[in-house]
Amino acid sequence: MMSKLKMIGGVLIVSGTAIGAGILALPIIAVSAGLIPIVSLLLLTCLMMYIAAILILEINLKVKPGASFLMMTKTLLGPIGHMVASLSYLFLFYSLLAAYISGAATFLEDIQQYFNLIHFSNAQLAMIAVLAMGVLLLSGIKMVDQINKFIFVVMISCFIFIVMTLQQTANNSHLVAQLYTSASPMLWLAVLPILFTSFGYHGCTTPLIGYVGEANRKKLRSVFLVGGFLPFFCYIVWIITALATLTEEHRALLLSGKQLSVLIRLLSETSDSNIFMFMLRIFSGFAILTSFLGVSLGLFDSVHTVFKFKKTPLIYVISTVITFLPPLLLCLRFPYLFIAALGYAAIPLALIATILPLMMMSVLKKQGSVFKGEYLYWLVGLFGLLVIGVQLAITSGYLSLTE
Repeated sequence: MMSKLKMIGGVLIVSGTAIGAGILALPIIAVSAGLIPIVSLLLLTCLMMYIAAILILEINLKVKPGASFLMMTKTLLGPIGHMVASLSYLFLFYSLLAAYISGAATFLEDIQQYFNLIHFSNAQLAMIAVLAMGVLLLSGIKMVDQINKFIFVVMISCFIFIVMTLQQTANNSHLVAQLYTSASPMLWLAVLPILFTSFGYHGCTTPLIGYVGEANRKKLRSVFLVGGFLPFFCYIVWIITALATLTEEHRALLLSGKQLSVLIRLLSETSDSNIFMFMLRIFSGFAILTSFLGVSLGLFDSVHTVFKFKKTPLIYVISTVITFLPPLLLCLRFPYLFIAALGYAAIPLALIATILPLMMMSVLKKQGSVFKGEYLYWLVGLFGLLVIGVQLAITSGYLSLTE
C-alpha cells in the first residue's frame, strides 16, 4: 500500500513540476502553427523528455542513488562540467523567473482592469509581484510548501471546471479551421523550445529515487512514464478546448504584444457566467503562482548552497535579492516577455536534460558501464541540440513565432 502511495506521489511530483504557467502559452503558440503540428510536436517532445529522464535515472543509479544532478556532474565531468551544469541551472532559473514575473505582472494588469482597480503600470506590478513572493519566501519553506499544495489542488479543480464550461461553447468549425494555421515547417520548428520547456520536470528526477526507492527501477520508470504523459494529456485537452472556442479573428489579437492578457480576455468572453470568468482568472493566476513558487524556492535554496550562507535574517534578505533582482531588471527592460522567456529557458534545460547526461553516459561507458537502448539516448541528444539551435535562430532573428 505504501509503495503504491509513493508511486502516486511520485507521479504527482513529476506532473506537478511540468504543469504550470507554461500551459497558458500553449493555445497562444497553437494559433500560430495549428493544432496538428502542435499535437505532433507535443507527443514527440513528451517521448524525448521521458527517455531523457530515464537516462538521468540510469546514470544516477550507477553513480550514487539519490545523488543530486550537480554532484553527478562534479563526480563524472570534473570542475568544468560541474561549472557548466551550475551555470545552466542558474540560466534556467533566471529565464523561468523572468517569464513568471512577466506573467504575474500581466495577470495583475488584467485583474485591475477587470475589477476597475487603481491603475499600476506593468513595471510597478512586476515589482509588487516580486515583493510579495520575496515576503512569502522569507516566511519559511513549510509555509511555502503548504501554500503550493493548496494552490495546485485549486488550480486543477479550476482547470476541470473551465474545460467543462468551454465545451458547451466549443465550435468544431473553429477547430477545423485551425488544424493547419501555418504550412511553414520553419514556424513549426519555432514553437519547439516552448513545448520543450513545458516538459521540464527533470530537476525532480534524482530526488524521486530516494522517495520511491532505488530498488524499484521499474516503478521509477513507470512514475516518469505516467507523470510525463499526464501533462501531455492535460495540454492536449486544454489546446483543443481553447482553439474550439476561438474564432479566426482572434488570431491577430493573440499574436499581439500582450498575448497572455488577450488570451484570458478572449476566453472569458465565451461565457456570460461570472463564476466562469472568476474561475478562469483564478486558474491563470494560480498556474503562474505555483510555477513562480517552485522556481523561486529552488533558486533561493541554491543560492544558500552555492555561497554557503549562514541562516541569519540579513542573509535571507540578501539571498532574496540575488534570487529576484536579475530577472526583475530583465522584465522592467523588456515587459510582456512571457513567451520569449519560456523559449530562452529551453537552452539551459536542453543542456541539463540531454547534453550533460550524454556526456556523463560516455564517461561511465569508458568505466565499463552498459546502457541498454543507447541509440535512443543519442537521439535525445540530437533533439536537445535541435532545440538549442532553434532558440538561437529565434534569438538571432532567423526564425519567428509569427509568419
